[in-house]
Amino acid sequence: MKALFIALICFCAFAEEDLFNPFIHGKTLLNRMRRIKSSSRRNERTLLALENRERKIENVLDILYDDMKLAVSIADRMKIETQIDKLHKNLDKIRRQKRAILRRMKKMADKIALPDRDRLVRSTRTEHRVGIEETSHIRREIENNQKLLLK
Repeated sequence: MKALFIALICFCAFAEEDLFNPFIHGKTLLNRMRRIKSSSRRNERTLLALENRERKIENVLDILYDDMKLAVSIADRMKIETQIDKLHKNLDKIRRQKRAILRRMKKMADKIALPDRDRLVRSTRTEHRVGIEETSHIRREIENNQKLLLK
């Protein structure tokens, strides 16, 4: 009996929130949602790393701009300008990568209907990147479902 109880607890602990989801889905949609969740989390980690690199490059650029104001010799100014050009190219490449990842995240999130899409976006905490698209009838449906769950 204890083994059955422990097995039930382990099953509930390792199960995702899909087990307690009021919106029941089939295996195909659940697999797609899991795939989108994992890729969204992976893309979010990549975006955070890119933003950290971008922030570091911008800090170095600020320092170089301050040095540029103080540099007197033409050779020093040329070295600083070439460093600034290289950093601008790196910054441009990072921003292009970020745009590509954001587009990919939005395309993947759009493969699911709105109520599930919004819930998925909130659960992966990417609403500031992908956005939540709530319409009035969806908002009413969500509120009605919440009222039904609270009864």
